[in-house]
Amino acid sequence: MPSRGDPTAPDAGIRPSDTSALSIRSSVGAGDHPALAAIWRRAVDATHDFLTQADRDEIEAKQQTGCFPAVELSVAEREGRPVGFSGVLDGTLEMLFVEPTQRGSGIGTALLAHAVDAPS
Repeated sequence: MPSRGDPTAPDAGIRPSDTSALSIRSSVGAGDHPALAAIWRRAVDATHDFLTQADRDEIEAKQQTGCFPAVELSVAEREGRPVGFSGVLDGTLEMLFVEPTQRGSGIGTALLAHAVDAPS
């Protein structure tokens, strides 16, 4: 896997604060869930060493039927493909995950700002 700063990396040329090619939209519902679950899994695999494989599998099984429908999901897209998402419930940020290859490019910051600015 290319390291951060490597010109061959998928996010090469994107400065940490470069969100010009980023758009954030409301989720269209169940149609988004498989892509968001895949982002969740890759992000958790990359950052949540404290969860066992069984824990991850159990949480993932609940994502599309329990967790995602319970929150207001916002989807960050770059070049028309989902690269991160957040979920808000009653004005509280409940989840925020970013595609591991896109970490450090401003997506999480943009999703957080979007969640804070959203009406509760």
